[in-house]
Parts: sequence; C-alpha cells; structure tokens
Amino acid sequence: MPTKFDTRLPFLSPNILLIISGVFLGAICAFYIWPLLSLVEQLGWRIPRQSDLITDYITSLFWATFLGACIIFSPVWQKDKGMLLFAWCIKCFVALFVILFYESHYPSDSFGYYSNLRTAQGVGGFLDFETLVDATVAHKRMFRMDRIILLYNKNIPYFLADSYHSLKITFSMIGLMAMYLFYRTSIIITKRENRMFFWVLVLFPSLLIYASRIGKESLMLFCIAVYAAGLVNWHFKRKIIYIFIGLTGLFACSYLRIWVTVVLITPLFFYVLYATKHSLSKVAGTLLLGILFLFAYDMLLAYFNLKSFDDIYAKLEFVALHSDSGGSALNRASVIINGPLDVIKFAPSGIFTALFRPLPWDTTGLLGFSAGMEGLLLLYLFFRAMIQIQLRELKDPILVWAIVLVFSWALLYGFAIQNFGTGVRWKTQVLPIFLGLLLYLGRSRSKHLKQIGSKTLNLPVLKK
Repeated sequence: MPTKFDTRLPFLSPNILLIISGVFLGAICAFYIWPLLSLVEQLGWRIPRQSDLITDYITSLFWATFLGACIIFSPVWQKDKGMLLFAWCIKCFVALFVILFYESHYPSDSFGYYSNLRTAQGVGGFLDFETLVDATVAHKRMFRMDRIILLYNKNIPYFLADSYHSLKITFSMIGLMAMYLFYRTSIIITKRENRMFFWVLVLFPSLLIYASRIGKESLMLFCIAVYAAGLVNWHFKRKIIYIFIGLTGLFACSYLRIWVTVVLITPLFFYVLYATKHSLSKVAGTLLLGILFLFAYDMLLAYFNLKSFDDIYAKLEFVALHSDSGGSALNRASVIINGPLDVIKFAPSGIFTALFRPLPWDTTGLLGFSAGMEGLLLLYLFFRAMIQIQLRELKDPILVWAIVLVFSWALLYGFAIQNFGTGVRWKTQVLPIFLGLLLYLGRSRSKHLKQIGSKTLNLPVLKK
C-alpha cells in the first residue's frame, strides 16, 4: 500500500503545461494587438508593400506562434524547451516591435532582399547564371541571398512568402537555433550546463538585433555553429559523421561569404597539430587541409578577380583607405600596403578595431552608445581573461582552435571594416565563440572539486 499520495496530474505533461502557458500569454497579448497594428502602419512606411501591411503583420504573428509550437514538439532536451520558448518570445518581440523603430528611420538591406524577389529583374538575375558571373562583387552577394530566399519562398505557402515580417520571423528562428547550438556545444567542451551562457548569447545586444533581421548574419551564425559543433563533437566522440557535419557548415559559410572559408580552415591546421599524436596522422591531416585551403584561396582570388600577391596587397590597401562612407566611418590615416611587413604593421590596429571598436567615444546616438558599451565590455572581459589565464590551458586543442579562429577573423576583417556600423554587424559572425572564449579564460579558478550527484568532476568553478 503506497504511503505517499502523488498530487501530480498525469495529463499535465511538460509539453501540455507549455501549451497552456502559451495560450494564456497569447490571450493577454490579444488585448494589445489593435493599438500595435496602428503603430506598425506608422513605422513600416519604408517596407516594400505587396499586400496590406496589417495582413502582413498578422500573418507573421501566426507564423511566430507556429514556430513556437514547433519548439514544444521538437526533439530538443525537454528541460531546455521552456528556456527556448522564453528566448523565442524575446526574439519575436525584438523582430516584430523593436526593429520597427530602426526600420522607420534607416534604409535596410532587408528591404532589398525582400523586394528583389518581387521584381522581374531580381528573379531574372537569380535565374541567369551569366548575369551572376559578370556581376560585381556586391551584386554577387545579393544574388546569393536572393537565391536562398527564393528557394525558401518556393517551398512555403504563398501567404507566407508574400509577408515581409514572416520572413523576418524565419530568420529570427534561424538565429535562435544558432545560439542554442553554440550553447549545446559549450556543454560538450566544459561538461557542465551553464544556462547563463545561453542567455548571454541570446541577450547580447548586437546578437539579439542582427540575428532577428533578414540578412546574412543569422545564416552565417547558424553555419558557423554547425561547423563548430562538428569539430567539437569529433574531438570528444571521434565519430566520422561529425566530420561531415563540420564540413557542411564550412561549405555553407563559403557559399554565403567566400572569404570566411579561409578564416575557418586556418585554425584547423593548429587543431591537427595539437590534437593529433601520431606523426603520420599530422602529415595526412595537414596535407588534406592544405589542399582544401588552396582550393578556397583560388576561389577567393577568382571571386575578387585577383591575379597575384601585388593585387592582394593593392586590394587590402584600397579597402583600408576607402573607409569613409557613412556617419560612423573610421576615417583612418593613410595606409600603404606593399608587402607582408606592411600587413604586419597594420595588423594590431586592424585586429583591435575588428574585435573591440566602436568604443563609447567613437560614435554618437543611442545605437552608437550601445555598440560602444559592448566594445567596452569585450575589452574588460579580454583584460580579465589575460589576468586569469593559465599557460597550461593553451595546450588544449579546442582552446587553441578558438583563439586562432578569432585572431584570423579579426586579421582579415580589420582591413575590410568600412565603418563602425558594418563592423558591429560583421562581428556577430565570431562573437559567440569570442564571448565563450573570454568567459572561459576569465573565469575564477578553484582548487576544490565540484560534486554533481554521485560523480566528481575535476572542473573549475566560479567563486561565490
């Protein structure tokens, strides 16, 4: 005879509770929908209109609800579903409300990605391969995004394909998937579930904004997350499937931004050297990576129509000098790049700019101040990491891979950043790894062992 009475209702499973909570929250939000729709019309005057904006917006609300329901029934960890749903509500609020104010004041690439698919020129450009080959570099980038969005639109109902805000919601979900994948990958590395890191990724201002818009940032974040997850899982589990997963993320990144391929391959050389014990395996791995690197390098030269190293130096100099567009321009002094020594001279300032700027005194306005405070926070975390780091940790292959990846990215983008606005946006590509690296190296160490159930893990823990 049972001595304890179970008060739990059997039909109230975690999924059912999440559904009830969602319905309750939706009922509350419904009372505020009509004033919101009036505001949407006022703020959305720049948005390309194919249908009435109210219908567009309401469609996106139903689409956001549907994607939220997909989280409930998705095969992710049950204990993570509530966290993901809360994060999804925040993402939707930012995408469907906060960003409206930005879109009402500034033109956005998001408008171009959406409107190009509604014009004969945009669709024709997508279908015409010769046009793509002969296009300028800027147009090639646009064509690639057009290709992705058009493929997406062809596989969803027309009422969704015709909705600008629904497309924004889709990109927001891709951004959330990227953050969650980075979080799950961090668990494999640290062997502990630190949900604070997930919320750092989700709520970090630039990641929250740019991963909730129509653009390459959400896609790049997801592809880099797949690449990182493949490498980390291979390192700890040694299953061949993870190599293919990592390569899938790598090739997807190369499609979106061809020059990022070189950045992602470079740290793999260091990983092979640190992680591989046998000399033969090191040689074989290095050779394979070398072939892949040369292939990516040739594609990069062809993409920018570069024939020699002199052309590369001239291109770097041109990009570094012509950085005076926009209100947040860098306004660099004269830069002369004639060889590798000039690249080395420029590298420190370029790397610092790519990783930490803008700082609060570099920009004006609310958005500029927010970006400046981000840079200041990153600078603080960097110095904290330098103080706390232990040299023996630099023998860890995954740690070395992450450091080289961030450094390689910053070295390349130090030349490419034209103004602080684009710098903040491009930084999102590497920001989850950079943040994870700084937080891990900057953690407080403890000599005590942490008890988890009946197991004892020799892991550093934060001091209270």
